[in-house]
Amino acid sequence: MTAEQFFREILGVTDLALIARAAAVSKIRALRRGELLFRQGEPVTHLYFLVRGIFRGFSLNSRGKEITDCFVWRPGFTVMPSSDLTLSAAIISVEALTPGETLSLPLETVSELLAEYPALTSLYLQLTLESARFHWELKNALCRYDAAQRYQWFVRTYPQLSGQVSDKYIASLLDMTPVTLSRLRRKLREAEAEEAEIPAR
Repeated sequence: MTAEQFFREILGVTDLALIARAAAVSKIRALRRGELLFRQGEPVTHLYFLVRGIFRGFSLNSRGKEITDCFVWRPGFTVMPSSDLTLSAAIISVEALTPGETLSLPLETVSELLAEYPALTSLYLQLTLESARFHWELKNALCRYDAAQRYQWFVRTYPQLSGQVSDKYIASLLDMTPVTLSRLRRKLREAEAEEAEIPAR
């Protein structure tokens, strides 16, 4: 996929002048599984959009343990350590969980285009609100639900990630251990099997 196709087909940009200007300074980057797009604390100089693949954001706690913050898997969404484009350094790391591709734009150019094209500002606001919604729903689930309910919420809300993301990353996102997650899955499978065996009346 070319940059022009990405802006037109994935982001839905229709302004030909905007597409031409953005595509002229864009780069498609291929990443291997496990490769870091951002490392926590390092400078942020480009805005990245997801072309394909699955990425996760994570940070390190005081003991050096990785805490998963989010997943990005929808083409067209931003793959950034923060929605705040004024931050000079990454507040979390961003890692490719699968082989993937991103499209990048220099932040300096992004600022110019946002000021010049209101439609682009609306698009970025929409993507930012979607990211904020995910983080709010996650925080709500972590505060209100027990471990089993948190996992059921994740499967119900993000079924496309089930089987695509390592259990240890899902467990980290949901604030539980991989062992706890494994037990929950087993109990749910057993409950579903028992339910399937109940004869219909």
